[in-house]
Amino acid sequence: MKDKLIPLILLTLSPSLPLSAATITLSIPTITSDPGESDIRVPVNISDVTGLGIISAQMTILYDPDLVVAKRIEFGGTIAQGVSSAYAVGNGKIKLAFTRANPFEGSGVLVFILFDLLPKVSGGQTPLVMSNVKLNEGKGFELKIGNGELRIKSGNPPPTLGDVSGDGEITIFDAALLLQYIVGLIELTPQQRELADVSRNGRITAYDVALILQYVVGNIKSF
Repeated sequence: MKDKLIPLILLTLSPSLPLSAATITLSIPTITSDPGESDIRVPVNISDVTGLGIISAQMTILYDPDLVVAKRIEFGGTIAQGVSSAYAVGNGKIKLAFTRANPFEGSGVLVFILFDLLPKVSGGQTPLVMSNVKLNEGKGFELKIGNGELRIKSGNPPPTLGDVSGDGEITIFDAALLLQYIVGLIELTPQQRELADVSRNGRITAYDVALILQYVVGNIKSF
């Protein structure tokens, strides 16, 4: 038999074969603030973009204008510090675009969005949604978006057992109200009656008054 020649196949990397695209993640965290708080800095975070040649970004941030007011953007302390930028606010959205000559490097905060919470709003939350996001021309990488939320604390603290007056403190005044109720001089609301039953036995008696007085003078620490 004639010897068979086994061809040697050389594999080369063709420029036409697609490489796995890098993944860039943009995300906004969930932030909780008090009603009426101003200049809340909400970060738009970005994953590591070192070596990806990103020199420009644009996006729209959507929010609920009945709860918060978008004020401005800031780049101090971000990886995009020193950019040229422009933004516009209105109708529950803030549009922004920025660029610079040198590519962004590293990971961290890309931009801060500053919000004010409306003073009359107590409780609730507004989603912070990124849309129309584009880095450079949007080519050569996969973009993942993680939206956030701005939550507003309730302006009223939860009711406290023993605080019959509802002023946020347990004092001798609460004991006096309870005594008046027991002898029929005043009426209490259903919530006040629930807070007055510090013994938690389903009845409001002079014993509840005694417990409140003991709490006021420091003989007991809780009910």
